[in-house]
Amino acid sequence: MNPMRAALVLAGALLLAPTTVERLEVTRDNVGSIYRSFDRLTAEPVEVSAALFALCGPMFGAEREVERAGPHARALVHLYSHGVDAAVFASPERQFPVGTIVVKEKLAPDLTATGVGGMQKMEPGYDPEGGDWLYFYGSRSSGFTSGRLDTCRSCHLRAKESDFVYFVGSHDAGSDAR
Repeated sequence: MNPMRAALVLAGALLLAPTTVERLEVTRDNVGSIYRSFDRLTAEPVEVSAALFALCGPMFGAEREVERAGPHARALVHLYSHGVDAAVFASPERQFPVGTIVVKEKLAPDLTATGVGGMQKMEPGYDPEGGDWLYFYGSRSSGFTSGRLDTCRSCHLRAKESDFVYFVGSHDAGSDAR
């Protein structure tokens, strides 16, 4: 298939995509498990640069890890989604339906989950300036928090052109997962 035809097929698929998906609620009780039934978007763990890792630090205590490990601290993540498939992430003009959940599972060096961060597309009007995304994070060490989390939101505001979502290869994400 030639590139122009492929782009038209992808654009058509995006136009036919549902505007809402099954609404799930991420809570303190299920944050560590709900995403395991979602589509995993990464075949292998993705290494996140120290600079991006440090952006989450002030909110989740990761700054202690950066201080201990120095500027080359690395984090491994797997990415998951509910409500959309990988083709939506591949589109330069991503638009996610209400109910979409994107999860970043943070992994220890032994590949066990240490935390789960994510975002869920809410009904229009939830946070118009921020693309109507709700953010959440949970771990055993820091507990659970969700809402218009300033640390998450301030970073994702820079990805407005891609519906506030970074993915591997995003120009603003420096080719890292976010």
